[in-house]
Order: sequence, then structure tokens, then C-alpha cells
Amino acid sequence: MKRYSKEELSSMAGEHFIRLGVSKLYATTDGQFFILENRAQLHAGSSLTVYKLEDPGNQAPASEDKKPLTLKELSIRVADLLDMEQLQILLHEEVAGTNRSGAVKIIEDRIAKLTK
Repeated sequence: MKRYSKEELSSMAGEHFIRLGVSKLYATTDGQFFILENRAQLHAGSSLTVYKLEDPGNQAPASEDKKPLTLKELSIRVADLLDMEQLQILLHEEVAGTNRSGAVKIIEDRIAKLTK
């Protein structure tokens, strides 16, 4: 199995930051990327190393409000997601943030489709 360095993982992470719409990821030395650190740690076990990666293109302070995705952008993003955990995170962020009923429905519909 190929092992990746932190620098290699950082260069591979760009598409994941964009696709997932996050500013930090956790990567394991086998080339897997995770939104949550505990999931990366579970995957890594005792044989792999976990690295925290920050999106170099997203240097805005964490306290700065991020503009929510339009409903169209959100529909496009969730249409490709197969990970229930990521969908649950998006749903939680929407409800805790702007709580738009249309956005909540889009995410809940995708979750329902995947659970069938």
C-alpha cells in the first residue's frame, strides 16, 4: 500500500476542499480524506498517521460569516454526496445557520433517497 506524506496529501486535497465545501480536512497516510477527525482516527487505527489539512485558499477568520450556498448550488453539491455523515453535517449547519426550509428539504430528500 502506498503511503503519502503530508505534503503529498496537501496537494491532493484541493478537489476535496471544493467538493465538500470545507476549510479543513483530516487525511490518512493511505490517501483517504475525512471531514471529522475521529473518523480519520478510526480509519487510521494504529498503522496509519492522520494529518490535519487547512485549505490554503480559505484564509478568512473562522468568526467571519460565510455566505450560504444558493439552493441551486446546494442541490448540485448534495446530488453527488453518498456519505450520510456529510449530509447530516450539512443539514445540521443549515438548521443551526440560516435554517432555510428549501435547503433543509433538499438535504432531507437526498438523505431519504440514500436510505431507501
